[in-house]
Amino acid sequence: MHLRTRTARRRGAVLPLVALCTVAMMGMVALAIDIGMIAVARTQCQNAADSAAMAGARTINGNSTGNYGYGSVPGNAITAAVANKVFAVNVQGNPSTVTNVGPTDSQGNYYTFQSGQVKVEVGTYAYTYNDSNPSAEGFSIQIPRTDTTEPYSAVRATVNGTGNYSFARLFGLTSFNTSAQATAVHRPRDVMIIMDLSGSMRF
Repeated sequence: MHLRTRTARRRGAVLPLVALCTVAMMGMVALAIDIGMIAVARTQCQNAADSAAMAGARTINGNSTGNYGYGSVPGNAITAAVANKVFAVNVQGNPSTVTNVGPTDSQGNYYTFQSGQVKVEVGTYAYTYNDSNPSAEGFSIQIPRTDTTEPYSAVRATVNGTGNYSFARLFGLTSFNTSAQATAVHRPRDVMIIMDLSGSMRF
């Protein structure tokens, strides 16, 4: 003889579980969207910083009488930065209103400039000698420039950006800040073409 136990049906028992899982899933989706927005803003700031550093470095020239174009570097770098957008809004800054920030370098020139969300620093990319430790020698960025015998040749740009959260507002978070930095150098090179006209290499 088989005994059969009868269990009472519990209608709707799955509904609370579905509701809890849906809330958790929506929370994860919201977190992923906000993190994605931060990553996009960071990438757009990096694009602006890259263009600013490149524009500033391309402004530097080899003319020592004009201080290597040092005076035009901040304005051109900021002009390039503000042409970029973060979430469809141009990076804030004005090349006509650039503020000198901080102390001066060893030559008495300001090396840090600020306008809106853009900071530009000017220095040099020079070879550092170290007789006591030759393995430590090599090219390095000097901001500020410490060796006055080296021309200005390096530009570092920092771009700050802001954005608004979408779903994180539920937790009281409204906006976020992000920034990116880029460095570019000006290293002119002489190009030489050597032609062997002796015919010694014809075979």
